[in-house]
Amino acid sequence: MSHLLNELPTRYLFEDVQTVGYAHLNAGNHLAADKVLTIAIETIHQFYHHLGYEDLGSTEGGFFLMMNTTVDYISEARYGTRLKTRFDICQSGKKTLDYAFSIINQETQDEVARVSIRNLFFDTTLQKPASIPSALIEKINGLRTSGNEIR
Repeated sequence: MSHLLNELPTRYLFEDVQTVGYAHLNAGNHLAADKVLTIAIETIHQFYHHLGYEDLGSTEGGFFLMMNTTVDYISEARYGTRLKTRFDICQSGKKTLDYAFSIINQETQDEVARVSIRNLFFDTTLQKPASIPSALIEKINGLRTSGNEIR
């Protein structure tokens, strides 16, 4: 996977707001680096729910397995901080989707983290990785503006 964190997308496909909770904190009383990934994954779940899927386990006959992640923790966020989490699907392969995230402190507009995630589509009937179903790609592209479609 190319290093997605050097440059952020110019447009985002999906945006959500999440609040830093007690379970997200480390001993220093701020957002733990490992919990940044949890927040990004929750945003992906919200995205698929927005597309009409109950969860990532019911996505057109399969589900997504996380293959690769990168987290760049940039600045602190404390309990109660509202985080604007937004991503674009930057690349797609026949069987994978790559997500590039920017996580922003909604009040200060400071960037808190950048995250990249590569997910692999796994067909539950075949019990192996498979091509991403065209119905899913069509739903994703339905949210995009012309010229920015996943191929």
